[in-house]
Amino acid sequence: MRGSLLRRQFYFSVITLSAAVGGLLLIFSSLSSKTLIDETSKALLRERILFDEILCDSLGETQIDSIAKNLGNRTKVRFTVILPDGRVIADSEKPPSAMENHADRPEIISAMAEGEGINVRYSETVRRQMVYSAGISRDSSGAIRYVVRSSKPMDSLKAVNTALVRQSLFWGIILIALASAMFFISRNFVKKNIDALSAQVKKIAGGNFEKRIGKGRYLEFEELEKSVNSLAGSLEKMFVELQQQRNNLLTILQSLDEGVIVLQANGEIHLMNKAAQDFTKLDFQSVKGADILSTLIQPELRNLIEEPDKSKVEYSVGKNRFKARKNKIHQLDQTVISINDITESFNIQQTKTDFVANVSHELKTPLTLIKGFAETLEMEPLDAEVQKYIATIMRHTDRMIALVKDLLTLSRIEQTGKIDAVKIDPATLVEQILFLFKSEADEKQITILFEPQKDSPPILGDESLLEIAVSNLLHNAIKYTPPKGEIKIRILGEDSGVTISIEDNGIGIPAEDIPRIFERFYTVDKSRSNSLYGTGLGLSIVKHIALLHSGEITVESSPGAGSRFDLKIPAT
Repeated sequence: MRGSLLRRQFYFSVITLSAAVGGLLLIFSSLSSKTLIDETSKALLRERILFDEILCDSLGETQIDSIAKNLGNRTKVRFTVILPDGRVIADSEKPPSAMENHADRPEIISAMAEGEGINVRYSETVRRQMVYSAGISRDSSGAIRYVVRSSKPMDSLKAVNTALVRQSLFWGIILIALASAMFFISRNFVKKNIDALSAQVKKIAGGNFEKRIGKGRYLEFEELEKSVNSLAGSLEKMFVELQQQRNNLLTILQSLDEGVIVLQANGEIHLMNKAAQDFTKLDFQSVKGADILSTLIQPELRNLIEEPDKSKVEYSVGKNRFKARKNKIHQLDQTVISINDITESFNIQQTKTDFVANVSHELKTPLTLIKGFAETLEMEPLDAEVQKYIATIMRHTDRMIALVKDLLTLSRIEQTGKIDAVKIDPATLVEQILFLFKSEADEKQITILFEPQKDSPPILGDESLLEIAVSNLLHNAIKYTPPKGEIKIRILGEDSGVTISIEDNGIGIPAEDIPRIFERFYTVDKSRSNSLYGTGLGLSIVKHIALLHSGEITVESSPGAGSRFDLKIPAT
């Protein structure tokens, strides 16, 4: 529990001072009591000796008792005379005959044993606390006549002691009060300085780093004042540097051609640069702090922000084409939306696609005619040299036709914005394709093992496109697997989707070529291309089909050990 340090210090000081005064009072009381008892004992000793000198051997018990009473009245001291056997023969306050035997009294025992005895105790005879001084009295022969005892009540001693204690207590209270008053005065001085320091620190904490604490009147605060001023200087320098860095970053951000939108965790707009304002047709000052979903007019961007698993999207606004990406910054609990204007590159790509499609379409008819005439010449009875030329024409014509076919297929896929998705059983799809490639595999005596997973979930996609993708993968596997080789086809179903895996034990792919095999027209090496020619477009077509289905194509391979291609398509 938090509390005032000064108040605690006050309580501690008062308790400590009170304990000290109390201790001193106890010690003083004890010493004063002891001193009073010692002084009383000495006075009683003098009175006892004086009384003993008055007594003589010729006095009787009655005379001794009379002398004791007379002397006791005058001196206010009680005198008692006791025989060695303990019988009392004289007492200044009580009749001796009515008194008990005193042989067992402590002061009598000490006197009989040591010649002197002093004791402080309660007297049963007079019912009071008494100080006793006893000593033996001898006759002329040296024998013990009796024990002479003088005593005095403690009441007077207590009264004196009480008066001393009261006076000491009074001055102790005065001392505590003065100390408390001085403490409060000192506390006010300290608190005043602390409050002044606190006020200055609050100003510094509020951003007024130019404020400095002046030199105070007390040396005890000098180091603290220096430390606070040094801290203010350091914070001012750091703040200026951070402000400069922030301004530099904002300047750089505003100069970017890429649009940047920073969102808080709750979807509020935190920051937008100029490019983002131009792309979204929003004014940052007007929408700052507003919910992004309530301000955006582009449905594709809204969909990108709303769907947690979506990270990028392409969309068009009029004649312009944009590509947006979403990145979550978990450390800051913020989301960054970056928008790029890809209109120019999109138009170039579209032009290239259209050009390839048009050229491929224009080449299709003359290539078909060339092949038809070559087939006609092949049936004519020509010499071997001419037949050799015709065979070369046929082989390269077939290659050109395959290339044109793949180009047209790729162009059609690229121009397909959305697919007509239907539920497809992956096992049925593979079985239909296996039937088409059975003769090609049998020709090379290649064994194809198909291992469909039981109860694999259906996939959602374009059946004709998926058939092309799987056919291209199986065609490559047969082409690059040596005779009497083996190909394994597996269907692996999960909740997230289905993987169609095609694995061969063919020639494999070098590691340095794997990152590029899905590029257009890329072949692993020319020597293999010459013996096992292809268009270099098959895997590029597979990749585009996978992307159209929000899936992916991956490969694992090593030279001489074969390859495995995994086509992953999301489940329905």
